[in-house]
Amino acid sequence: MSKIIKTYIPSLSIAFTFIIILATVYNIICGNTKDDFIYFIIQVVFYLIIAALVDWLIGMVNFKRYFSHLLTETIVLYPFTIGIAVWGKWFRATISNIVIYSLIYILAMITIHFYSYYISKQQADEINKILGKKRENSNG
Repeated sequence: MSKIIKTYIPSLSIAFTFIIILATVYNIICGNTKDDFIYFIIQVVFYLIIAALVDWLIGMVNFKRYFSHLLTETIVLYPFTIGIAVWGKWFRATISNIVIYSLIYILAMITIHFYSYYISKQQADEINKILGKKRENSNG
């Protein structure tokens, strides 16, 4: 439960907010209707739930390095991400759009994973600091 609160909820919130802000700006520029946008929001929620499930499943594997986890998840989710984006008409399926959105995807994955890594490392450091103080108190 702790991982859900400390990792998944912030990650999903950050991703959802980032996507909605960019989509809103895009819709304002293109003049899309609210009707189209509500379907987009539903697709994003579906995508984020699947992405969280994939992350949870991949998290069950004991990777020796955090980078291996990031790389595995990025590769596993990439076809799903681009597929749902094309199916959901988040962008036109042209080579240039796929390249641009692939770069955005990679940047988003790196940002989210480094945020999660930073939070986990910070929590581990806090725990180690508390344990160190307890050892000092019991020895001294």
